[in-house]
Amino acid sequence: MVEAVVEDGEIKAITRPPSLDSPSSAKEEDVLYVPSEECEDIYAALDQYAKGQGKYKKIELSAENHTISRKSKIHRNIVPCLLLDSAKYAGLTIRGAGKDKTLLSGGAIHIMNKETKALVFQDLAVYNPYGAGVMVEKGAFNITFERCLFASCGGGGFWVSHKGTTATLRDCLSCMNSVSGINVFDSGTLDIYGEESRMTGNEAHGLYVCALNSLIRIHDGLSAAKISSGNKGEDIHERCGGKIQHFK
Repeated sequence: MVEAVVEDGEIKAITRPPSLDSPSSAKEEDVLYVPSEECEDIYAALDQYAKGQGKYKKIELSAENHTISRKSKIHRNIVPCLLLDSAKYAGLTIRGAGKDKTLLSGGAIHIMNKETKALVFQDLAVYNPYGAGVMVEKGAFNITFERCLFASCGGGGFWVSHKGTTATLRDCLSCMNSVSGINVFDSGTLDIYGEESRMTGNEAHGLYVCALNSLIRIHDGLSAAKISSGNKGEDIHERCGGKIQHFK
């Protein structure tokens, strides 16, 4: 299982899954079920989704480890990656069996352009040793991650950037990443909900927001100090006009 080892309120280590049995799920007509023995590479799941021509609304990753192995040309040379950059992915839900059971490993999740909207990721962990775990940018909007883990990535855990780009995290954990847990810049907006939201044990900052009109909005009566602690840099870092706002 993907487990966080906590000592004195700080995450000291992450254990990644060797193998787990695929959990059973209630069947839904609009769900594409993807066990690892049939589809280890997440791109193969997306190929099946595309071939469904609108039949599916969700992809369910029911097994323990799905790799990101197809290389894509993206900026910052962060390859391989799961690149979601067109209208054909709008409205898609990718659902795991739990952040302690389903792992997307070996690359970044890169979501970009304004046609890519209303994507939902649920109940999975992301591990990219080559760079950031998730990048949402260039106008992609209404992108949601629920009950997810971004851990031990070679860059920041979760990035949001560029004007018009909006993302939401609900009850997510970003920890032990090589840069900051959360990065918002270049006029991006991130909303954070949920008592289980945490950014801790990162090499740089917990919450980092930079540049005018860049926003991190924290809801449910939570505070930045509560959800971000135990990072090696600053737990809360606002810079060059970037702001963190609080809402009940």
